[in-house]
Amino acid sequence: MRIDAQHPLAGWPRRWRALSLASSLLLCGLAPASGEQTKVSADRAIRWAERLLAKAPATLRRGKDRCLIPHTLLNAEAGFNGVIAKYGATARAYRGLGQCQLRLGKYEGAVQSFERALTLSPSDGAAKAGRDRARQLLKVAQSAKPGLPAGNTVIQAEAWPTHADPELWLVLSAEVTDGAMDRLSDVHLSVMRRSGPGHEVLWRSEALRDPRWDGRGFMDVQVCRLSPASYRTPHVAVWEVCSGGSWAPSHVEVLAWRNGRMTKILGVRSSEPLWIEDLDGDGGSEIGNCYEIGRYMSHAEQPRWTDVYAYRNGPWALANRHFPNEFRGWTTKLQSVLKEYPDDGHIRWYLRYAQEIVRKPQNARALSKYEKGLPGPPH
Repeated sequence: MRIDAQHPLAGWPRRWRALSLASSLLLCGLAPASGEQTKVSADRAIRWAERLLAKAPATLRRGKDRCLIPHTLLNAEAGFNGVIAKYGATARAYRGLGQCQLRLGKYEGAVQSFERALTLSPSDGAAKAGRDRARQLLKVAQSAKPGLPAGNTVIQAEAWPTHADPELWLVLSAEVTDGAMDRLSDVHLSVMRRSGPGHEVLWRSEALRDPRWDGRGFMDVQVCRLSPASYRTPHVAVWEVCSGGSWAPSHVEVLAWRNGRMTKILGVRSSEPLWIEDLDGDGGSEIGNCYEIGRYMSHAEQPRWTDVYAYRNGPWALANRHFPNEFRGWTTKLQSVLKEYPDDGHIRWYLRYAQEIVRKPQNARALSKYEKGLPGPPH
């Protein structure tokens, strides 16, 4: 290949030019790779898929880009399939593929992938544990299938033992449209009980929806058990997130199991994925949302405020006053914003509220004054 004075490699030593051109051809698939190069490429490809899988945490904690999780898992699944197709079957690749499918609710595929991994490496403990878990969830999904709404498939099944009934299961089902951003529609939550060789449906929800709009699907939906700190009735949270341009609208419903049915006791909406954590280490669960505040600035400049909801010996409710440490940084931040936007009364209102939370968290009367006028998420 001729290299003129304008070529990027001009001026390089001849040996370096040859190495660079050979590497470019290899990366483009235009030159045959040696056995060692193939091994390195396969290892690089499988590590990329494993990193994607690791980026999709199973917990609904803050600091994680939850809205990308289903697509991250789908990309990881495609990555493991690509490794197997291009470089051949390995226990490591099939184990990773099974873990992706297990997280995505593809239980039958997960069983097959883990079994293939065990065929290639019979002593693979992680693959064996994954296969046993996938078999259990597949059995529940198959038991639920006859009673599902038309077009629904199971997307998540979780054991939900309670003091009154240790054989309960939570099952999410939906119509799945692969390749779509909001890929889940007509989503339902069911409570099932093990009965003989199968499972019976005790209760099923209407189609889940975000109250801000009807008929829109979800990018991701998950159900999780809430840790019981001070409440006796079993509670669960259904977490839903949609796609958006500059936001990821999400919604969570807290449901209580009472008299053989689920009762909604809290609904929280958010402009970004909500989180569920134990903030004070008491073993209970708190829920946090996120939304924009400020009237006279661009969407990108608006601070993202967080409200905390908790169960405090009574109903679930706004509980910012119980977590003053969560708001200490807001006073300085909002004072800085007010220097640029001194006429923004919305920012000034939240600044005073944050100051009351931090300075006088026990002043219930003053805090109630602010909380009654809390604008909340603008959408």
